[in-house]
Amino acid sequence: MKRLSLLALATLLAIPAATAFAADPPAAPDMAAMMEAMAKAGKPGEQHKVIGKYVGDWTYSIKMWMDPNGPPSELSGTMHAEPMFGGRYVASTWKGEFMGAPFEGHGTDAYDNTAGQYLNTWIDNQGTGILYMTGTPSADGKSITYGGDMMDPMSGQKTVTKTVITWLSDDSFKNESFWTDPTGKLVPSMVIVATRKK
Repeated sequence: MKRLSLLALATLLAIPAATAFAADPPAAPDMAAMMEAMAKAGKPGEQHKVIGKYVGDWTYSIKMWMDPNGPPSELSGTMHAEPMFGGRYVASTWKGEFMGAPFEGHGTDAYDNTAGQYLNTWIDNQGTGILYMTGTPSADGKSITYGGDMMDPMSGQKTVTKTVITWLSDDSFKNESFWTDPTGKLVPSMVIVATRKK
């Protein structure tokens, strides 16, 4: 009886070992392919030259609609943009005045090689959130249309936002922004025209 129990125990212990030897070992990662993919993902290209056009010092004017059916508020200010990490990103700082108080906003522009999309983030001293948008260029390459979600402070609900950046020349661009009204319709919220300082 004791011998039978020992034999059964030995058999049970041998099963996992036999299974482990029979299973194919996991394939080793192709390090060369991995390094090539990472280098491709991290290499600045033509799209990074597009966002690189922001680099420099600018003046801007804004028309802003709190009520799409009413007249816009008008204000102006300056923008300074610098390249980051070898031109992979561009960081911009916008300054001006909003409703009688100093205004400052910070944007980051990028192009994600892997996702195949332009990216933009925005923060400013008038809120506490981070706006994140993804963009697609027009066929002629003169504009990029961005879309994203933001929180509406009035309703407390998430709403869709849209921004179209159009290059008027190498030294001037227009930013047209839209937000979703209570009926779900996209309406103009802001138009910025920026001109490079000479």
